Amino acid sequence: MKCLIRNSIFTLCAVILLAVSINAISAQATTKEEALTHTYKYYKSIEISKGDSLWTIAAVYTDGSAAAIQDCVKEMRSINSLKNDTIKAGDRIIVPYYSNEFIK
Repeated sequence: MKCLIRNSIFTLCAVILLAVSINAISAQATTKEEALTHTYKYYKSIEISKGDSLWTIAAVYTDGSAAAIQDCVKEMRSINSLKNDTIKAGDRIIVPYYSNEFIK
């Protein structure tokens, strides 16, 4: 009976160790893949055209998700010292954008 309990405990420990090892290896592989797809943040100056708004500009320079657009609008207001969302044709503003390419 003692031998059966000892073997069961040994088997359980071996299974847990194997599961933890597999999880650690897969997590490490995911981290390496993420490191290969690094994104760089850049800024560019654009001229406002008729009909443009901070929201439409942000939609062009982000992935289009609501959160990304909102963050971009907030940052454009901050870096361009805008008190509100009002912009007019002919004005120039700095726009943040992301790229997978490293630009020297």
